[in-house]
Amino acid sequence: MNYISRTLLLLSLSLLLFAGCGEDVGREPVISVSIAPLGWFVSEIGGDGYRVNVMVPPGADPHTYEPSPSAVSDLGRSSVWVSNSYLDFDMAWGERFMAVNPEMKRVDMAEGQDLLHAREHRHGDHVHYEGVDPHFWLSPLSASIMATAVRDMFIEFDPDNSDLYNSNWRRVAAVIDSVQKEAANRLEPYAGESFFIYHPVLAYYARDFGLEQVPVEYDGKEPSPARLRGLIDKGRKLGIGAILVQEEFDVSSARVIASDIGAGVRIIYPLSPDWPGAVMDITDALVESFGEAVKRRDQGN
Repeated sequence: MNYISRTLLLLSLSLLLFAGCGEDVGREPVISVSIAPLGWFVSEIGGDGYRVNVMVPPGADPHTYEPSPSAVSDLGRSSVWVSNSYLDFDMAWGERFMAVNPEMKRVDMAEGQDLLHAREHRHGDHVHYEGVDPHFWLSPLSASIMATAVRDMFIEFDPDNSDLYNSNWRRVAAVIDSVQKEAANRLEPYAGESFFIYHPVLAYYARDFGLEQVPVEYDGKEPSPARLRGLIDKGRKLGIGAILVQEEFDVSSARVIASDIGAGVRIIYPLSPDWPGAVMDITDALVESFGEAVKRRDQGN
């Protein structure tokens, strides 16, 4: 049994021991979220009456991260856990989290989403798909669904304050709509363009705006020499201006490709607690990259 598993077991026993002792009287209710972007929706719609406990902090890799003892302790006091059931972190820890706090309600942000398959495999004329891409929160259209789900969660949990939650939801919906419209306006000249990204977190975003995502890694692994060569050739042909990389990943392969095709490397923050800022930063990075690509192709003609 590793350290985190022992911590979960001890916390579970502690919760049973102190149940009914009133130790949380007077404390603001806690809502746990898997990743920080989900916390933005909870904070903005729930207001100041709740404390948000983020299980995977910004900068950590949710595919491999193990929760800290303090985060698990807060989870044990949480009324709700807002999760993404297709994220590796949630799949690995979900049952153990519910064992720590069986009374906690789990709200899955994947419900109601038009989900994409993560990997496509071809065998002759036959195609089959494996897994689900969990990165829907970076899509403004998916974010609208999430915001409504969070509002409904609060109204179910606290119906006496439904007017507050509806008001906050309308404000959040307006922010999401503004982000979507601004991104659409800025990306419209580049419809159909391809962009390079180290880890493929922007499939839903690309679907929203008619773009093609080209990941550097493949099936969660560093690219093979043959794939690396193919990406370099494609990058030169397309005039790729920048390769997008996330702060939580080793980007050595992206830097090799960028160096060979004369592109830059642009850091993005898909796990930022500032959802609008993160999405607009991604939009900025893509507009800059596409603008450079168009300029390079024009110069080559």
